[in-house]
Amino acid sequence: MKRIKFPCILALSFIFAGLPLATQAADATDKTAAPAAADAGAKKDKPIPYTGTVSAVDKDKKTFTFTEKKGDRVFAVTDKTKILDKATKQPKTFDDIAVGVYLTGSYVKDGDTLNAYSVHFGSTPSVKGEKKSKTTATPAPAAADAPKQ
Repeated sequence: MKRIKFPCILALSFIFAGLPLATQAADATDKTAAPAAADAGAKKDKPIPYTGTVSAVDKDKKTFTFTEKKGDRVFAVTDKTKILDKATKQPKTFDDIAVGVYLTGSYVKDGDTLNAYSVHFGSTPSVKGEKKSKTTATPAPAAADAPKQ
C-alpha cells in the first residue's frame, strides 16, 4: 500500500505544481491576441500615401483617376477630404482638380472604394535618376594652404 501512495502523491504534486504555469501561459496568449486584433483595426483606417498625374476627372461622381501600369486608380473626394495648395497653404476645391495636374496626398480604403483623405497641389513629379540639388558653400582655405610668413 505504501508503494502505491508514494507514486500517486508524487504525480499529484507535479500536476499541482504545473497548474499555475499553464494558467499563466493561457493568460499570456489572451493578452497578446487582443492588441493584435486592435492593430488590425487601426491599420485599416490609416491613410495610405499616393502621388500621380490626373488622367481623368468625373465632376458628377466627384472622382479623379490616375492611369498606371497596373491599371487605373480612381479616388473619390468626400466632404471630409482636405484639399489644399502645398506652396501657399491655401484651401482649394474639387473644381480645381484637372487633367494633367500632379497631385500628392493620402487615401483610405472603404471596401473597393479609395476615398481621398487629403489632396495636395503644387508639387512636380521627380525625374528618375535626378538628384536633389544641394547648395554648398565654398570651403574656407585650410591653414596649410595659407601663405607662409
